Amino acid sequence: MQSTRPCILTAGIMLLALLLIFTAFHTERRLTWLLKMMPLFVIVPVLWITARRYPLTPLLYSFIFIGCVSLILGKDADDFLGTQADMLCALPGSIFSVLIPGRWHSR
Repeated sequence: MQSTRPCILTAGIMLLALLLIFTAFHTERRLTWLLKMMPLFVIVPVLWITARRYPLTPLLYSFIFIGCVSLILGKDADDFLGTQADMLCALPGSIFSVLIPGRWHSR
């Protein structure tokens, strides 16, 4: 078992800190930025504290890092959420078209 924190975790946290500092100074709406970054302010300390006792695989640390970077740099999050809402509204229609008229179409 490793007694130190994984090197990938330390490097990832340093890169995330640099990205956070850079985006903090280049944002126009600081409160919105703070609310969008709040999950990072929760998950990164939890990963750091629990890394010795419950180490994750380097692949999982990489996926978490990629998710955090996409959260930091994601400017099209509103478009993505709008698309997801559209898909949620289309779901009942597609279920209906498969279950109800589907019986007549397959005859």
